[in-house]
Amino acid sequence: MIIKGFSEKKDGNMSDLFGYPNDVMKNQQRFLAKKGVKETRIFTMKVRHGTKVEEVSSKTRYSVVEADAIWTREPNILLSFAPADCFPVYLWNENYIALIHAGRMGVLEKLVIKTILTIAESVDIFPSTFAIGPGIGPCCYVFQKAALWDWGYKILPHFFPEGRVDLRGAILKQIFDFEEDVSSIFYPSEFLKECTVCVKDGNGDFKYFSHRRAKLKGEEEGRNIAFIVNQI
Repeated sequence: MIIKGFSEKKDGNMSDLFGYPNDVMKNQQRFLAKKGVKETRIFTMKVRHGTKVEEVSSKTRYSVVEADAIWTREPNILLSFAPADCFPVYLWNENYIALIHAGRMGVLEKLVIKTILTIAESVDIFPSTFAIGPGIGPCCYVFQKAALWDWGYKILPHFFPEGRVDLRGAILKQIFDFEEDVSSIFYPSEFLKECTVCVKDGNGDFKYFSHRRAKLKGEEEGRNIAFIVNQI
């Protein structure tokens, strides 16, 4: 059974960078238990805003992986990372699961497509299912014209007026364009179209931790956690 998720601010901070390790561990344990995850081997991505894709297994000796995409063909291995405002992309079928950190650089380098091609060298990846979690939306991802000139044209037409950038739209376009190129079949799962910066919960509180919002408003920082596991 595939279990995946993305924590909310009410679940607590999920990163050692912004809290005591024991508190973070307890927050993670409570959240994963709430999602129905049983005791399992956990691998955490230490993202580098690059294009490294790494496979992990029960034989992998370390639990922190310096990469921007990780995957496994084994069940009962949980993949996770704590994004600031970047998007988690989940990929899976009966042969594998993968978790990708899709930020600005990852989108520019088509990291999702690179991950698909890397996994396809080892296992039968078609058909697969993908999902995109919460991340910064075009409502809040705004750049000055100079920055857009440097890199923005590379992921056009996913810009909105006034320099607003739609990374989620760019990710989707890359996947759908890839499908057309190779006649593959990727079945989209739910798309959680929520912006980590501005969306609020039913009580009117910000729903997610956000690096960008923390910088703009002087809030205390924290991190959400994205995860996926094939639990049997």
